[in-house]
Amino acid sequence: MIIANIFVLANPRDILILFGPALPVLAFIFWIVELVDALRRTFPEPNAKIIWVLVIVLLNFVGATIYYFVGKRSGTLGRSGPGSY
Repeated sequence: MIIANIFVLANPRDILILFGPALPVLAFIFWIVELVDALRRTFPEPNAKIIWVLVIVLLNFVGATIYYFVGKRSGTLGRSGPGSY
């Protein structure tokens, strides 16, 4: 009950101060997850993996977001059995 009252009474600046430091950490984790996904995925075009990795690395969070909405649909994950990397 007290926590709910804090969020109702707090202004947006106070909420940003409270949760603001976590946003860059979450963005970095999202960036790493999308980079690993692009490296593990096979694409129909021969150079698509290199292009997507460059987009993610050079554009950082924006590139990872573009890959999340566009690139994942064009590739498929490889086998996930013993001996596959």
